[in-house]
Amino acid sequence: MLAVLMGWEMIPRYELEWTHRSLRPKPKLKEPPRAALICFHRYHTKEKVLNWAKQKQEVQWAGAGIHIYQDLTVELARRRAAGVRSGVVYPAKLRVTYYSSDFYFETVEAAEAWGRSEEWN
Repeated sequence: MLAVLMGWEMIPRYELEWTHRSLRPKPKLKEPPRAALICFHRYHTKEKVLNWAKQKQEVQWAGAGIHIYQDLTVELARRRAAGVRSGVVYPAKLRVTYYSSDFYFETVEAAEAWGRSEEWN
């Protein structure tokens, strides 16, 4: 289906590890299709599909709209929704960005104490 939508030249060696449809009843006429999970064999193929979907914005298959999203863990999705990013900077300081404010920590304990505080909750 992706190769037909994107064009065969975009994915010449279309390799998937596995695909699964969600466990819900088959949709009736005029209902949106079931969600499907796809695990790509190659990272660059997955990136190609995600970039294509971003550029295309509206994808139709058999008259129904299809939305393509990257799968995120629930925890990561919640942190992104709350505006929290994290990373390690040299020399080994943990940087946490909460919206547009950066906080730096030298120990894990200090970061955990900040995380439990009311300052950002």
